[in-house]
Amino acid sequence: MHLNDCQGPVGCHRDRHGVPGEATIGAGLVSVGWHPSFHGVPAIPELALDDARRDLAYLTLEGTLEYPDPA
Repeated sequence: MHLNDCQGPVGCHRDRHGVPGEATIGAGLVSVGWHPSFHGVPAIPELALDDARRDLAYLTLEGTLEYPDPA
């Protein structure tokens, strides 16, 4: 799944990716991650490396992401 937040307001018709928790969709993006239909579906953020780290930290904190057990 292509998963990004948006820098602009709803309906701005611009594809400018924002870091979840710092952009305009925020909690709505978390609710998508919590939806049972998307459980176990890989999500790919399109962000710069440092932004992606903040993205993953936010989504993990919100309980949206689960990392597999390395054992």
